[in-house]
Amino acid sequence: MQSETTRKWGFIDTSGKEVIAPIYDSNAYFSEGLAFVDLNGKKMFIDKTGKVIREADYRSVGTFVDGIAPAMRGEVEFMQSFYIDKEGNEYY
Repeated sequence: MQSETTRKWGFIDTSGKEVIAPIYDSNAYFSEGLAFVDLNGKKMFIDKTGKVIREADYRSVGTFVDGIAPAMRGEVEFMQSFYIDKEGNEYY
């Protein structure tokens, strides 16, 4: 869900009820209970209640499958790809 006036993103449940207010700077989706979001320049993982699980320095994170997700960090010229688990351990 996106707020039209502020261009912030939040989350609704399957009935359309807002469950996390539109405060995030990027659109995201939940994957195995976590969403990778951007809030005022800080990237982080949140749970389905909006609680910050941990901050992260990734450029992007893909979908978790069996607890592992592809991730990238760095600028385009020096992009580093690897996998992460839900605890933040990195696998190259």
